[in-house]
Amino acid sequence: MVKIEPNTNASLLYHVIKLADTWRKNGDRLTEQYGITTQQWIILLFLANDPNIIYLQQNPKPKPMMAMELAQALQVSRANITNMINVLLAKKLILQLEDEEDRRCKRLQLSAEGAAVVSALEPVRQKNNEKQFACFSEEEKLSFIKFISTCLQTMKVHEDSGWIGQAD
Repeated sequence: MVKIEPNTNASLLYHVIKLADTWRKNGDRLTEQYGITTQQWIILLFLANDPNIIYLQQNPKPKPMMAMELAQALQVSRANITNMINVLLAKKLILQLEDEEDRRCKRLQLSAEGAAVVSALEPVRQKNNEKQFACFSEEEKLSFIKFISTCLQTMKVHEDSGWIGQAD
């Protein structure tokens, strides 16, 4: 039998994964009344230029996003994002428009229905977030954001160097 020792780093990682999974399930409960998933909601938030999204903070978009940019931002395959976009197009929550400069490129934007869904969900999101984080001070929340940002930066450095996934 394999012996695995207790390890704070491994425990921390499992806690973060459990937290993310729980938030996704809670998000699905919020969005189900609108016939969408959390992942579809996140795409709508990207297209609404939500200023809280890290990717959009680091990569401001002067034009509506393309599928390729969404795939990169969400770290999913082109095939995966195409399927998600097709679902949102079928639900008439987004529109696909030709780029003004290059008609071969398709840009995505919220439809009126998509904007209505985002607008309807925003107060629900705010209320849920207030409840979720009510027991934390502003300092604790900012500290957690800094912690997560540092983790992401460290992972990016290791990913860029080819270190992630290699054994010593």
